[in-house]
Amino acid sequence: MRSRTLASLIVVAVTAASTSLVPLGPDAGSAASPELVLGQRLELKHPGKGHEIHLSGVSVAAAPDGGALVTWGADEGQSNRIYVARLGAGEPTPVRVNPDDLSMEALHHPPRLVVAPAGEIYLSWSSAKPIPEGTLFASDLRLSRSVDGGKSFVGHLRVNEDRSISHSFDGLAAASDGTVLVSWLDSRAGGPNAGTYLARVVEAGTRVDRITRVGEDTCVCCRVDAAAGPAETVAIIWRKVFPGDIRDMVLSASRDGGRTFGPASLVASIAGGSRPARIAAARWASTAADGSTPPGTPKGLRRAPISTSLPRKTAAPSGRSAASTPPPPPSPTTRAWR
Repeated sequence: MRSRTLASLIVVAVTAASTSLVPLGPDAGSAASPELVLGQRLELKHPGKGHEIHLSGVSVAAAPDGGALVTWGADEGQSNRIYVARLGAGEPTPVRVNPDDLSMEALHHPPRLVVAPAGEIYLSWSSAKPIPEGTLFASDLRLSRSVDGGKSFVGHLRVNEDRSISHSFDGLAAASDGTVLVSWLDSRAGGPNAGTYLARVVEAGTRVDRITRVGEDTCVCCRVDAAAGPAETVAIIWRKVFPGDIRDMVLSASRDGGRTFGPASLVASIAGGSRPARIAAARWASTAADGSTPPGTPKGLRRAPISTSLPRKTAAPSGRSAASTPPPPPSPTTRAWR
């Protein structure tokens, strides 16, 4: 969009459901899906100067008052800045999140956003740090919090240990007891692939309780995601690299609030109990990936809605891959794009 003032448009479409978004109970598998109705279209224009604007993707969460919270990063010359805005209650006013001495590391992995049950707003994001010689990337994973409805953000807690490596491609969730669950990738163990890690952050987002390695041989360029369900149920999903550079989605569950997780294994479909699940038998052979990871929400672990942009691929007789059209994603509750 070009005018006297260059601007980039952020659009949010809010959908209304006949039931509220709560974890499904044990018998919810047989319940009919609620009807989704497209609601009001909300827009925000990020102003810019010069000939072009560089923005990250957008993360979105439902606000307690029924509006939408969005967060994104913007390249503003000497640093990348993070903003949050509330849409749906008058003219949106972006609020800057990161302080002057912390720059968002890169725009290709945008900040994540979640609203805790008590109303606190949390953002996870990677801050830039000096890159040692011989290292390609280095960053710290931060957790910022707001206790005033998104009017200001404080804390900027470093979640990871102090290592001169990259800590990024994060996922973010909040448990029913207020514990914040931050997941990410890093390569502290060395080798061609990364590991998947999850931290429990307690005391209103101010203290890291523990860090658990959930998986290894993780695709280094695909984002992880985590979600909290009833009681102390937590699910985490990531793209695992199997022998032969086969890359596929796996999901693992925790029954103790993210302190421990079951091993990732391949099963035919998402199932109940504590078994991890293989999401899609894509058998995608590649030395790279598309950078996406499907978001999922554990529904009592009886059902876990998951979407992905990865095309399904099967081995052709010649040994080459034959790709088909990817299935359409499920209808989300809130979508944002720019």
